Amino acid sequence: MPYVTSVERLAMKEGARAELLGTIRAGLKDKFGRPGVRVMVKVRAISELPRLRMLARALIKAESLQAVRDLLD
Repeated sequence: MPYVTSVERLAMKEGARAELLGTIRAGLKDKFGRPGVRVMVKVRAISELPRLRMLARALIKAESLQAVRDLLD
C-alpha cells in the first residue's frame, strides 16, 4: 500500500465532500426544485462526511422538503 501524505488525505476528503455535496444538490433539485436547492446553504455548512452521507441516503426516502430541513436542524 503506497504512503499517503496528510495533504493527499485532505485532498481526498475534500474531493469526497464535493462529490457528496453535488449528489445532495442534484437530489434536492430533482425532488423539490428551486426551493430544494435553497437548502444547500445549510448543507454546505456541514463538514463531517458521515453526516453528509446520512443526509444523501435520507434524501432518497424524504417525502417533503420539511423532512429534509428537520434533518438539518
